Amino acid sequence: MADQNTYVLYRKDTSWVICWLVHMSNAVTESLAKIGDDDPEAAFNTTGQVTCKELVSMAERVAAHRRQEVPDLVFRLLRSAINARSKAHQLYLSMAMETEDERLEQSNLSHKHFIDSLTEAFNALGGREWIADRSAESMELQSREEIENIIFTNIFSALDMYQCADDMSDNGGDPKESTRHPRKTGKGKRSHKSQSAKNKRQARAAQHPVTLKVPLDNYCIVDGPESLHINYDMASMSMLQEWGELRKHVQSSWLTAAYENTNIAVAGAISEMTIAMIKRTALAVFVEFPEGYDTFEAMSHGFRIESKLSHPLCSQIRELFSAPAFDDLLEFLVDFQKNRSGKPTKRMQARLSSWNPNFDLQEANTDERMEWRRLYTINWLYDLVNVFSHIVIRENKVQVDPKAYETI
Repeated sequence: MADQNTYVLYRKDTSWVICWLVHMSNAVTESLAKIGDDDPEAAFNTTGQVTCKELVSMAERVAAHRRQEVPDLVFRLLRSAINARSKAHQLYLSMAMETEDERLEQSNLSHKHFIDSLTEAFNALGGREWIADRSAESMELQSREEIENIIFTNIFSALDMYQCADDMSDNGGDPKESTRHPRKTGKGKRSHKSQSAKNKRQARAAQHPVTLKVPLDNYCIVDGPESLHINYDMASMSMLQEWGELRKHVQSSWLTAAYENTNIAVAGAISEMTIAMIKRTALAVFVEFPEGYDTFEAMSHGFRIESKLSHPLCSQIRELFSAPAFDDLLEFLVDFQKNRSGKPTKRMQARLSSWNPNFDLQEANTDERMEWRRLYTINWLYDLVNVFSHIVIRENKVQVDPKAYETI
């Protein structure tokens, strides 16, 4: 099954990069101020939110005054974020070629602006040289489990270096006169294993005034109202792709349960896990957007608008998240409740009788195939319900106090 939603991963990648850049930029700004070499364009960032222009300027500032190498992880995270944005940009470019839509064109320009800014920051930090020295495999993110530790370890290490250099400068360059106390050595006991890495980071953070107490999710690129819409488009498309991926796995599990004697409990467990994954993604994605954008209905409305385009993916958007299957089930339920006898209404019966098992689907258009499948689904649902409820239906015909069908 799909691991994590691509938009969620993109947001985490950019948040980690911005977190690192903000701390490094603040450290450089503080260090330059102490020696009287103020940068007129530099300012402390206390919110974690940056514009595209600020992102590039911070990368250039850090690159010009860095005192250690940029960690490989920062390059990998930036490259991952650029690739995610580029994929979304290519998709919307292909959609824009199919129709003249002002909103799509504006979205493409905004995507391009974000990609250019991320790429410029990547190159300012030495991204071109980093790519030249590595193979394609070594540039990919291998594991996300150690990202937090690596990022914060590098941040504190760099802050220690700036602090030490500033103290040496304040004391005439003599490291012995530094106000920082050297680390004690010896055969001391190891720290208790129960002390978490988080507590250690908090203790080190207290030593550095430039360390921000800002939640990771607050580190983001904010570039005007249009950034909300293009992020929402990207989040919507990533959720759609995840739903399509999960749907294939669920269909496959129920297919094996129906025709290959797989235990039905397995298919049920996979379905429950799939629903839990979708809910997890929804919680992670919707929290990024204001009220009115944070519902499946709002996102589905966007899908319905985009599905009117002639792009191959857009024409199958409703299909990817099983909207036609839901419509078929709803139509069956409405019709079944009218008679409450297990038989379709006369109007529905006339439609069902027109279903042709020998219909040539390859020669049919999309609407004809959808109607053929809809009639087959409704017919199948009637058979399914009647098979499981025929005993109660038969008993209701002779009993004085018949059972309600919804309790079967």
